[in-house]
Amino acid sequence: MVNIPRYRSYTHKYHKMMFFLILVLSIIATDNIYFPHMYWVNFVDVV
Repeated sequence: MVNIPRYRSYTHKYHKMMFFLILVLSIIATDNIYFPHMYWVNFVDVV
């Protein structure tokens, strides 16, 4: 019973990492690979 909170926290971090990996793969899988970088630069310039 003591290991359940630790296990749940581990699974929570794992799901967050999986979401991040899926997001990165979705960005890389786009036709224009440099679009996210250009969008980020434009966003920084606007701000």
